[in-house]
Amino acid sequence: MFKRGSSDLVLWYAINFFILALVLLPMLIKIIDIKDNMGFEQRYLVKDIALLVNNIYASPNDLFLVYTENEFPFSVRFTEGKVEVLGMLGELNPKEFYFIEDENIEFVYREINPIEIDKGEEQVSIIPLGFKKKESQIEPFSYVRTSDLLGGDGSSDEIAFRTESGYYVVEAPMDTQMIATKPEEFGKTTGEYVQFLTDNGKEVAAAINGNYFNTPSDPNGVAAGDREYYHEDDIFSASFIVKTDGSKLIAEKGSLPDENRIRHAVSGQPVLIKDCEVQDFSGYDPIFRDSQRPRTVVGLDEKIFFVVFEAASLDEAANTLVDEVCDCDTSSECTMLNLDGGGSTSLILEGGNKIFPSGSERTVANHLVLLK
Repeated sequence: MFKRGSSDLVLWYAINFFILALVLLPMLIKIIDIKDNMGFEQRYLVKDIALLVNNIYASPNDLFLVYTENEFPFSVRFTEGKVEVLGMLGELNPKEFYFIEDENIEFVYREINPIEIDKGEEQVSIIPLGFKKKESQIEPFSYVRTSDLLGGDGSSDEIAFRTESGYYVVEAPMDTQMIATKPEEFGKTTGEYVQFLTDNGKEVAAAINGNYFNTPSDPNGVAAGDREYYHEDDIFSASFIVKTDGSKLIAEKGSLPDENRIRHAVSGQPVLIKDCEVQDFSGYDPIFRDSQRPRTVVGLDEKIFFVVFEAASLDEAANTLVDEVCDCDTSSECTMLNLDGGGSTSLILEGGNKIFPSGSERTVANHLVLLK
């Protein structure tokens, strides 16, 4: 009886083990298949990026490029002389490949982490990787194209967003449709204004805060939205203007177009860069001029730029812009205007991407918006 019971128990364990094996084997095969596939993707990616870095080193010209083979859930890390691609196991299973460094060209080591984006009805991971080579430096950075965030064909004539160390840049073609807040719409956070526009059928690509203000319903300087003009006082140095013919300009106080030619406008101070030249800020209050605070900037240089700094003095912001954002090698027209900053600084992108350097969003007077 005891032996028979033992045999029954062994048989019971054997049957359950067999059933468990039938259940787990397909899962194990799937895990191995995923691991092998990801390992192959990591190996392909790390070699491809390293070879691309070699080509960037070999280029005799300055350049700016975006890595388009980017639909992977991996982190890419650049360390001394090599690229590492970190997969699901992170530091436990990186793939690495070496590139050939040039001692005359500085390489900025950095790690680029994947982000989640919406593609149709699913979320996918991409590596938002770009490179820029300028003079004797190569720098990888996080770069997200409109075609990734918003859909599109990936062409160069669409709105793009990139993150740098300490600041964020949105760039758009000059013919991009723009709007600013109407006077009766003053007094919203940037997020609230974007939601207001969305609820009214507008497709927003990016939005920033606008004028300095006394109260959220009383902005300093010139403001206009859809030809509804507002001018409270003269505490501003220049205005970013969208004219009735759709053209854009930054006009200093005293040289503004006629009111009936202004469709949209926001104002600020000071002009940070004029015709690729950093301006003199010595006349400004040292607390405002030299303090490390968030800054919001709008500019023109054959493209439209929104730039948000996490923290910078006026001099630091201006020098960063002229060195890293303006294309002064091929154009001398770059002009950048400082808008309201500090706790007002905000940048919102379609898809829910929100940047508030101060940590929270403030109700402001008005806004400037790029539409899709």
